[in-house]
Amino acid sequence: MRNTPCTPSRTRRLWALPRSSATRVTIAISATLLAGCRSDSVVGTPRDQSPNRSGYNELSTAAIQPLWNELAPITGVLTGTASGGVIAPANDFVVPERAVWSVSTIVLRGVQVTGNPDATLSVAFRANGVGQPGALIQRFTLAPVSKTVVDQTEQSDFRIDLPFPVTLGPGTYWLESQCIGFVIQCGLGPVVGQQAFTTLDGGATWTAGFPNVVGPPADNLFALLGTADTPESRIADLRATVANLGLDRGTQTKLDAKLQLALVDLGAGDFAGACGAMQDFITLVNTKPGKKLTTAQAAALIESATGIRTFIGC
Repeated sequence: MRNTPCTPSRTRRLWALPRSSATRVTIAISATLLAGCRSDSVVGTPRDQSPNRSGYNELSTAAIQPLWNELAPITGVLTGTASGGVIAPANDFVVPERAVWSVSTIVLRGVQVTGNPDATLSVAFRANGVGQPGALIQRFTLAPVSKTVVDQTEQSDFRIDLPFPVTLGPGTYWLESQCIGFVIQCGLGPVVGQQAFTTLDGGATWTAGFPNVVGPPADNLFALLGTADTPESRIADLRATVANLGLDRGTQTKLDAKLQLALVDLGAGDFAGACGAMQDFITLVNTKPGKKLTTAQAAALIESATGIRTFIGC
């Protein structure tokens, strides 16, 4: 988490977990993880998904930040389908406007049926179709690198580290994942956004909900971790660059004030104001080459600030 900048003055889920159920519905995980596609759907800000205690423990141990979290509450586990059957559920998530995510880790919640620690799962990212999962972006078949028990229930959080990050721009996406009854059964929770869809034919067709399951609509319990590139993060990096140039105090203060103002405007949703503040920064830098800044320093600052303006949408 970055510290909130100081403000410069200005005048302008569902079933109780059946520990021994005779009617377990077995679902196979065939998750397809989505990378860098733009969605054709309306983009919104993800709902605030406060993780429960055990979920937080799993997330906080990673050297990356939570990007999306649907790991709460712990209410049940999806068990079912015929023995050996494979069903691939997909859940939607949203990358907000003016953000680019690099997803490097997936956390899936469920129950491990076998004692085999090397059970592999298929996970995939899909673009958004017309209110349902769309085109495949990227698929991985990997073994979880860790298993964290969730409180006193039979459920655990399975962490899957991807071999390379999946980059996603603003939009709605779908995480497809396997829940195999005889390996790992998927945990279920309340619907966030659109309810989960399932496929029995590798994504050729999708059906809302889970077959052979009686109950309210449900999503799988999952989280995405990685890094988020935003105008705010880029401005914070630019402030650090300015601070490390060894400028005289007056010049550094004036440049930093423009960047702080841009952060304040972004926090208030005033994107036009943020664009203006970044342009003021560029204008100020343009007066310094050969004086307070070298030509190379000025060019680098202007290039960075111009990129931030583009990211904001100026």
